[in-house]
Amino acid sequence: NSQSFLCVATGIVLISSPTSRRAHILRLGLLALAGLTGIVSALLLPLFLWVWWRERDRHRVQELVVLLLSGLIQAVVVRSGEGRAVQAVWPLLPLALAGKQWVLPLFGYEAFDIFIDFLRPRPLLTRFPMILWMLFPYALCTAVAIRQRNRTAGMLLAAALSVAAISLMFSLPAQDINTFGYSCITGAADGRYYYAPNVLLGLSLLSMLGSFRSPSGGLDRGFRWAAALLILLLLATGLANHRHSGTWSHGPSWRAEVRAWRAGRTGTLALWPPPWRLDLRPNPPDLE
Repeated sequence: NSQSFLCVATGIVLISSPTSRRAHILRLGLLALAGLTGIVSALLLPLFLWVWWRERDRHRVQELVVLLLSGLIQAVVVRSGEGRAVQAVWPLLPLALAGKQWVLPLFGYEAFDIFIDFLRPRPLLTRFPMILWMLFPYALCTAVAIRQRNRTAGMLLAAALSVAAISLMFSLPAQDINTFGYSCITGAADGRYYYAPNVLLGLSLLSMLGSFRSPSGGLDRGFRWAAALLILLLLATGLANHRHSGTWSHGPSWRAEVRAWRAGRTGTLALWPPPWRLDLRPNPPDLE
């Protein structure tokens, strides 16, 4: 799951500039590592292309090329392997975005489940065009970024939305709200699909908060308080949900497993998530 953290780092590279030659080399190395680790960071390629087109800076074109080449290598590897067949989830994408990027990080797992349970018996609210109301928070944030002329906030918001949309669309196949993929419809499941975009969204809100100038008008003052409240909710809910109960959040002790294997008490090592195990026997049962 390091690709999620590297995607956030890629987003930070996107909105910043190197201060020295050494910093530039480190940034290129980070982009190469991010692109080769997972396909998620490569989803930011259109934004890197847009930044280069605006700045026409040689550092930017080098960053673009490195991320492009590493992303292509990763894409070839992924395509050559055998993976599960998935289909894009278009009809309920606004629902997944609203739930995973706003309800869950702001109010927690239980609130997300309440949100979904409220919508299940009300199919009219989850059908086009009614479902588009769930995209209102993005429209509001976009309007604020435009009003501020805040390019940093706008790029972070675009990065968050694009990564979240593609990740959630292809996480699991779905047809309607009753058969919607487990990872998209359950609050505590598969955080790797929304961790990076949610962090990028939080950074976008933080950039908006820092761009309000004082004194400001009533509308800007309201936006500033709203941004501050959202950031506080993100932090408070994140701290409250950091230790989530359940076997999926508490894996086995790797040291204890290795110690038992070295002592000859077992030929397999328990992994996370349960019940996965690493078979180190010379002739595993499925290979005999």
